[in-house]
Amino acid sequence: MWKAANGQGTIHYNEEKKLWHAKVTIEGGARRSICGKTQQDVLKKLDAFRDAIKEGRPIASQRLTVGGIVEDWLAAKRPPATSLGTWDGYRRYAAHYVRPVWGQFAPASLPRQRSRPA
Repeated sequence: MWKAANGQGTIHYNEEKKLWHAKVTIEGGARRSICGKTQQDVLKKLDAFRDAIKEGRPIASQRLTVGGIVEDWLAAKRPPATSLGTWDGYRRYAAHYVRPVWGQFAPASLPRQRSRPA
Protein backbone atom coordinates (compact mmCIF):
# COMPACT_ATOMS: atom_id res chain seq x y z
CA MET A 1 0.00 0.00 0.00
CA TRP A 2 1.32 3.44 -0.85
CA LYS A 3 0.83 6.83 0.78
CA ALA A 4 0.45 10.05 -1.19
CA ALA A 5 2.93 12.78 -0.34
CA ASN A 6 1.73 15.75 1.71
CA GLY A 7 -0.05 18.24 -0.52
CA GLN A 8 -1.09 15.58 -3.06
CA GLY A 9 -4.59 15.08 -1.67
CA THR A 10 -7.20 12.36 -2.02
CA ILE A 11 -10.51 12.73 -3.84
CA HIS A 12 -13.75 10.87 -3.23
CA TYR A 13 -17.50 11.24 -3.87
CA ASN A 14 -19.90 11.59 -0.93
CA GLU A 15 -23.19 9.97 -1.96
CA GLU A 16 -25.08 11.38 1.02
CA LYS A 17 -24.14 15.00 0.32
CA LYS A 18 -23.88 14.57 -3.46
CA LEU A 19 -20.51 16.36 -3.45
CA TRP A 20 -16.93 15.55 -4.40
CA HIS A 21 -14.39 16.01 -1.60
CA ALA A 22 -10.63 16.35 -1.63
CA LYS A 23 -8.56 16.12 1.53
CA VAL A 24 -5.05 17.55 1.63
CA THR A 25 -2.41 17.34 4.36
CA ILE A 26 -0.31 20.48 4.54
CA GLU A 27 2.93 21.22 6.32
CA GLY A 28 2.62 20.68 10.05
CA GLY A 29 0.11 17.85 9.62
CA ALA A 30 -3.01 20.01 9.32
CA ARG A 31 -5.70 18.65 6.99
CA ARG A 32 -7.83 20.76 4.69
CA SER A 33 -10.99 19.75 2.85
CA ILE A 34 -12.06 21.01 -0.54
CA CYS A 35 -15.60 20.41 -1.86
CA GLY A 36 -17.32 20.79 -5.21
CA LYS A 37 -20.29 19.60 -7.23
CA THR A 38 -18.16 17.94 -9.90
CA GLN A 39 -14.86 16.13 -9.84
CA GLN A 40 -13.45 18.72 -12.26
CA ASP A 41 -14.40 21.55 -9.87
CA VAL A 42 -12.57 19.84 -7.03
CA LEU A 43 -9.53 19.16 -9.22
CA LYS A 44 -9.36 22.85 -10.21
CA LYS A 45 -9.65 23.94 -6.58
CA LEU A 46 -7.04 21.38 -5.56
CA ASP A 47 -4.63 22.67 -8.24
CA ALA A 48 -5.18 26.27 -7.06
CA PHE A 49 -4.57 25.11 -3.47
CA ARG A 50 -1.30 23.41 -4.45
CA ASP A 51 -0.19 26.49 -6.39
CA ALA A 52 -0.87 28.69 -3.35
CA ILE A 53 1.26 26.39 -1.19
CA LYS A 54 4.13 26.38 -3.72
CA GLU A 55 4.06 30.17 -4.10
CA GLY A 56 3.88 30.73 -0.35
CA ARG A 57 0.54 32.53 -0.52
CA PRO A 58 -1.72 32.35 2.52
CA ILE A 59 -4.29 29.59 2.33
CA ALA A 60 -7.83 30.75 2.94
CA SER A 61 -9.56 28.87 5.68
CA GLN A 62 -12.97 27.38 5.03
CA ARG A 63 -13.94 28.59 8.50
CA LEU A 64 -13.20 32.17 7.54
CA THR A 65 -14.21 34.85 10.04
CA VAL A 66 -14.17 38.62 9.88
CA GLY A 67 -11.47 38.56 12.57
CA GLY A 68 -9.33 36.29 10.38
CA ILE A 69 -9.79 38.53 7.38
CA VAL A 70 -8.76 41.56 9.45
CA GLU A 71 -5.65 39.71 10.68
CA ASP A 72 -4.67 38.78 7.11
CA TRP A 73 -5.28 42.35 5.95
CA LEU A 74 -3.20 43.79 8.79
CA ALA A 75 -0.37 41.36 7.97
CA ALA A 76 -0.42 42.57 4.35
CA LYS A 77 -0.38 46.23 5.45
CA ARG A 78 2.47 45.75 7.94
CA PRO A 79 5.47 48.05 7.40
CA PRO A 80 7.16 48.66 5.00
CA ALA A 81 3.89 48.44 3.01
CA THR A 82 2.59 51.35 5.12
CA SER A 83 4.17 53.62 7.70
CA LEU A 84 4.42 52.32 11.25
CA GLY A 85 2.04 54.98 12.58
CA THR A 86 -0.62 54.23 9.98
CA TRP A 87 -0.37 50.49 10.57
CA ASP A 88 -0.56 50.96 14.35
CA GLY A 89 -3.72 53.04 13.88
CA TYR A 90 -5.28 50.29 11.74
CA ARG A 91 -4.32 47.69 14.36
CA ARG A 92 -5.80 49.65 17.26
CA TYR A 93 -9.02 50.42 15.36
CA ALA A 94 -9.45 46.75 14.48
CA ALA A 95 -8.72 45.65 18.06
CA HIS A 96 -11.18 48.09 19.64
CA TYR A 97 -14.02 48.33 17.12
CA VAL A 98 -14.02 45.56 14.51
CA ARG A 99 -12.92 42.36 16.28
CA PRO A 100 -15.04 42.67 19.46
CA VAL A 101 -18.27 43.15 17.49
CA TRP A 102 -17.74 41.34 14.17
CA GLY A 103 -14.62 39.20 14.66
CA GLN A 104 -16.27 35.83 15.31
CA PHE A 105 -18.78 36.00 12.44
CA ALA A 106 -18.38 34.36 9.05
CA PRO A 107 -18.66 36.92 6.24
CA ALA A 108 -21.54 34.99 4.66
CA SER A 109 -23.58 35.32 7.87
CA LEU A 110 -23.42 39.13 7.91
CA PRO A 111 -26.48 41.05 6.74
CA ARG A 112 -26.30 42.44 3.23
CA GLN A 113 -26.35 46.22 2.98
CA ARG A 114 -27.35 48.05 -0.14
CA SER A 115 -24.93 50.67 -1.38
CA ARG A 116 -27.83 52.81 -2.60
CA PRO A 117 -31.38 53.20 -1.33
CA ALA A 118 -33.91 51.06 -3.19
